[in-house]
Amino acid sequence: MAKKDAARNGLRVLKRPRPVQRREPLPWNSPKSTEEDPEAHASIEAILNSPSYRRADTDFDFLARDDLRGLRLQIDYLKPDLLLLKEAGVRQTIVVFGSTRICEHAAASRQVKTLTETLHEQYPNPYITPDLCFSFHYFAMRKFHFVLRAKALVAFPGGYGTFDELFEVLTLVQTQKLKQMPVTLVGKDYWQRAVNFDFLADEGVIAQEDRELFWFAETAEEIWNGIQA
Repeated sequence: MAKKDAARNGLRVLKRPRPVQRREPLPWNSPKSTEEDPEAHASIEAILNSPSYRRADTDFDFLARDDLRGLRLQIDYLKPDLLLLKEAGVRQTIVVFGSTRICEHAAASRQVKTLTETLHEQYPNPYITPDLCFSFHYFAMRKFHFVLRAKALVAFPGGYGTFDELFEVLTLVQTQKLKQMPVTLVGKDYWQRAVNFDFLADEGVIAQEDRELFWFAETAEEIWNGIQA
């Protein structure tokens, strides 16, 4: 309306300059010709290929420097947190740990005579939601995201990795660095043989009440009912 009113009153309406659609290009939109400077083209090529000309957010050599580790940690945290988990509405989780070496029953039946190196860490778990399977630069950030939204922990029989995750969570709950959460150990016979919790309490290296930080379960129904309770 303002332009029409100005035109009716005989006033000149100034057009806003358009840097992209200019009638005459700006000087930096085109390189100097070889007639003006025979060395200009080679100089431009050298500049464009120089690491100093790379934008910081696309310069992977720069981002991989030791003194950029703090920024990489932030990126490792922010991508799953902002881009995927919040958009998917994931606010609380139940963390389930178990050994990657234990095959499913059908697979184990087919491999009775042959041990295999597959379902290890280098391959994603096929039951993870495809859009919520993350690969982290820092292993510590993987553990951080596991615990960040966790409202319960379920530990199946496993080895070093499972023990590491389990005892880290138990320690955080024990020292009240983490809110109390249900911790279920699946397979009482396995866990009691693998770790003598009663011996630890009798020796005084854990308190008797620390035995109450977890319980045992055998079936999916027992796990779920225990978490709800």
